[in-house]
Amino acid sequence: MMLTTLLTMLSAQAAPALSVVLATEKPIPGDALSIEVRWTNDTAEEIRIPASWADELQMWVWRVAPGERPEPMRITRDMPTSITMARKMEWVAVPAGEAVSKQLPIEIEACAEGCQGGSYYGQVNLTWGIVDGMKPIQQLPQGQVPFSFDLTLPTESVTAAAGVTAAITSVSPINETGGIDLTVSLSNGTEAPLWVAGPEQWLGACLVVHKKGELTGLADNPTPPAALVEADSLLMQPGGAMEVAVSCPAIAPEKVKKPTIMVSIKPAAAFFAIENHEERRVFTGEIGTEAAAVPKK
Repeated sequence: MMLTTLLTMLSAQAAPALSVVLATEKPIPGDALSIEVRWTNDTAEEIRIPASWADELQMWVWRVAPGERPEPMRITRDMPTSITMARKMEWVAVPAGEAVSKQLPIEIEACAEGCQGGSYYGQVNLTWGIVDGMKPIQQLPQGQVPFSFDLTLPTESVTAAAGVTAAITSVSPINETGGIDLTVSLSNGTEAPLWVAGPEQWLGACLVVHKKGELTGLADNPTPPAALVEADSLLMQPGGAMEVAVSCPAIAPEKVKKPTIMVSIKPAAAFFAIENHEERRVFTGEIGTEAAAVPKK
């Protein structure tokens, strides 16, 4: 008999006595990880379970990019159709309130040389074929338990107040559609290296000030990713700088008099470390510029 199991994090229900936990309390990228599966006798009486209970465990695990949700996975497996007599099995006693446990290593490609940072999803199943002739004290532990966890380095948040600065270095005239293009230089004025979003990974807002008032609008922002990883980011050394292009579309009419412009920018998403490295400081939050004159054509 074939059984197809749909693995999702929403539909599976855990049996009260069966639970799972990540065996390492505070894992970091590069660690070899295991899932500890525990079955607890939550009754008031001693129970006997098959000594081979851990051999019946099945686990599926898959990794997705940080912050993403997985698609449901369909697993087709064989189900035993033969009947096993209870008297031919070895049984072990589990006193009331006590537990038995088993560690299952995560053996997927993303963990072949130590698990890569990311979002992990999985499910543990404990099922049995037909066992006949069991006594009242004997029980077959079973259940389905979904699990998920994020694997990343702990980071230290650094804001503009720590010495990060932003300044407008170039401004275009107002174009035919009222847009203004400018360049912002972001500088690390702190005393240590700092992860910042890459040049293409910033969200911005624009403010034009002129004689008769103010004009505000969003920049031409990229679609935010679920998270920024090292490949989307830049490790900026102390004293280092990076240029960020900002486009403020349709923000001002061509004939506005003596306009100045300022912008504020922020990372498009939170930083999520997927590698093991020493640099833990990450720029977070929003940073603004001083006003700069918008030149005439």
